Amino acid sequence: CPVGVVNGILTFVGLQGILPFTGNQLVDRCILLFTHPAEFPTPPPESASSSYLRLAWYRIHLYTMIQLTCLAACWGMRFTGPFALAFPLVVVGFVPIRLYLLPKFFSPEELELLDSEGGEGTGKAYDENVNEKEMAKFEQDYEHPPLPAWRSWLS
Repeated sequence: CPVGVVNGILTFVGLQGILPFTGNQLVDRCILLFTHPAEFPTPPPESASSSYLRLAWYRIHLYTMIQLTCLAACWGMRFTGPFALAFPLVVVGFVPIRLYLLPKFFSPEELELLDSEGGEGTGKAYDENVNEKEMAKFEQDYEHPPLPAWRSWLS
């Protein structure tokens, strides 16, 4: 395998992840930190990837600064010597921040726009997209799960 081809592909993939306005919302919002609010791009109505631009600029910046603080906490773990092994605990610690702390500062609609990955989704939570028939089957299976094959001959 030619090394140049592999290096070229990896360079392309890496640049696509960090170039502004190519789908990475954190990078896009970091660029917006240095952009005057009057010069913010206006998203097309059908665009879900930049729907957060419909929010007030200070709300976008606040969310971006919180994310950058969390990123700095992750990156700073590498300088803590033996405590760097606790990196997964820091990442797990972000879950309560998102579930309990951020809703105190942002409305559910704002969080839906700021958290969305963009793309084809409707922006609705997964639970709203599950129909009642599928949910009833899931609840029935959960109440009486089938025995694994290896346990059936033990009973």
